[in-house]
Amino acid sequence: MLALKFEKKYLWFLTGIGFGIVLLSRPEYALFPLFLSAYIYFLKRKLLIDALKKIVLFLIGIGIILTPWTLRNYLICKEPIMVSRGPIGYSLYLGSFVTPKNWKGWFNFPQEIFKNRQEKEAIEYLSLLHNYYYFRGSKKMIEIDNIFLELALERIKDNPSQYFWHYIKKAPRLWYQNYMHMSLYKEASGNFFVFYFVFALFAFGLSTRKEKVFMAPVGLFFVYLNVIFLPLAISPRYGVVLIPGIISLTGIGIWKIFLWLKINVKNRTKDIHFIYP
Repeated sequence: MLALKFEKKYLWFLTGIGFGIVLLSRPEYALFPLFLSAYIYFLKRKLLIDALKKIVLFLIGIGIILTPWTLRNYLICKEPIMVSRGPIGYSLYLGSFVTPKNWKGWFNFPQEIFKNRQEKEAIEYLSLLHNYYYFRGSKKMIEIDNIFLELALERIKDNPSQYFWHYIKKAPRLWYQNYMHMSLYKEASGNFFVFYFVFALFAFGLSTRKEKVFMAPVGLFFVYLNVIFLPLAISPRYGVVLIPGIISLTGIGIWKIFLWLKINVKNRTKDIHFIYP
């Protein structure tokens, strides 16, 4: 937001540094720099050289953070893994049936998803192996994860409408956390998010067109996270990276409402004619 507002090229470099640190936390964020770069190009398309300079500085900042880790991965794994090779197949498999009602935790499967006892035992055994290798950082996890990827795609292909309905029902889970420690204990942070989100919407709605340009990356990242994570087994912590941006808009929204009320009260006061005895 600051880089867009003040037009300082060094701010784009610092933005890249910051986002590089964010990328180290989860590989699912890795595609967003491309969308942000496209947004910069769209805004500055009439000044192509200026747009390219900002995009390059942004990507260089990311590269400075990610390059050492990528080299480390290559030396150890002999593969050019930028951040990590996460359990995408396992997460997609869980995401193909998980709902707020049947979610029991990462390693507990609801009984109704299995066709028979043999399938249940086979999946549970694969899950134990997957998590054994995953928590030990073993490359063998990838082989088992690919099996879960095939199983997930089969489930989606067999009943795409049911999968899409699961997708819709679990959408709030990415943002609205009302349980701590993987659904074990109730807590209230979800109510705080509702507060932040409502006032963030006010910030966008009450702002000028130019101000909306500065705020747009927060909304773009919000859409990106929903699209990327909702097919998977999700947890509110995956959206935490965007919360500082939403809280920033919350502050702007509260200030905008205060100014709007101040102006309207002042105008109404002018229209009142007092009659003194």
